[in-house]
Amino acid sequence: MDYLTLLTTSTRPPRIPRHTVLPDQTRQDVVILLDGAMLLRTCANPAAMAAQMAYLQHLQESTHGPRILVVPFQAGVIPPHGALHRFLLHDQEVCAEETWSAIYITGADSQAARDCLAAGLTAAKDLKASAALLDIARRRFEQLAKDPESDPLLEELTA
Repeated sequence: MDYLTLLTTSTRPPRIPRHTVLPDQTRQDVVILLDGAMLLRTCANPAAMAAQMAYLQHLQESTHGPRILVVPFQAGVIPPHGALHRFLLHDQEVCAEETWSAIYITGADSQAARDCLAAGLTAAKDLKASAALLDIARRRFEQLAKDPESDPLLEELTA
């Protein structure tokens, strides 16, 4: 009996561990465009923000992880109001924007979303530079957690 059958026939609800590649599934290429302004904002406790940056670094370095590219703040690319996704569904390109709810658009209606993603991809730093910016942001938030008045790495992020 294979693992998936065991999980689906047990008396407990089936749970498949995170990051498990299911049999016969091909890996999809996932690119995350991260707005450079997010590396500057302290949206939560600085220690929590440092942990978030460390998690993004872990994802980027993992074998099946996404490519995380940073769109620099200075690039002038206006990000969407929420998370913007582009994917194929039954061979049709679908764009979904998530804010308080989700809006799904296809065809000509999705042109603005596709333009936004294209501008982000064009302006994004490469993998190596993006990884370096994530590392600077993580170290910056770690420093802010220790000393909220000191911000020596801010200049490196905005250069």
